[in-house]
Parts: sequence; C-alpha cells; structure tokens
Amino acid sequence: MAQYKTSKKMAKRKLERSRRFFDSAIALFGQFGYHAVTVPMIVAKAEGSTGAFYLYFHNKEDVYAEALREIGARLATALTTAIACQTEVAAQMG
Repeated sequence: MAQYKTSKKMAKRKLERSRRFFDSAIALFGQFGYHAVTVPMIVAKAEGSTGAFYLYFHNKEDVYAEALREIGARLATALTTAIACQTEVAAQMG
C-alpha cells in the first residue's frame, strides 16, 4: 500500500484546520452547553465541511474529550508552576 508524503506546509494546514474545528467546538460548548451543540453547528462556526470535521474527530464526544484532556494539561501545568514558585516546603504543601 502506497503512503503519501506529507510536506511541512500540508501538515501545518491540517493542524490549523483541526484546531479551527476544536476552537469552534469549545466556544460553542461554552456558549450553549455540551448537549445543545451539534456537529453541524461546529462545522458552520469553523467555516469547514462535515467531511473535513470527520477527518479529525469521530464525533462531538471526541472533540469534548480532547478539550477535557487539554484543560487537564493546562491545569496541571498551572498547578506545577504555582507550586514551583513557592519557596517554603510548608507553602507547597498547603
């Protein structure tokens, strides 16, 4: 089976497109709540196509799970940074 070569430019475009769907979904989840948001709403906000959406995500649950992972990672980084800024061990524990 032949494999396609991916240029840096193409990889960047794919990342930007998937990020546009992701960011649109997050904005809609924040505005309307998870249950009210549909894939067509995400696609419309991202100004993409349904087919392109499904190249990057299986469904809206997939986007939501990715959002939770990203939020968790950001939270962990923020907590680690805050703890590292403390100079006393007692301050780190409390």
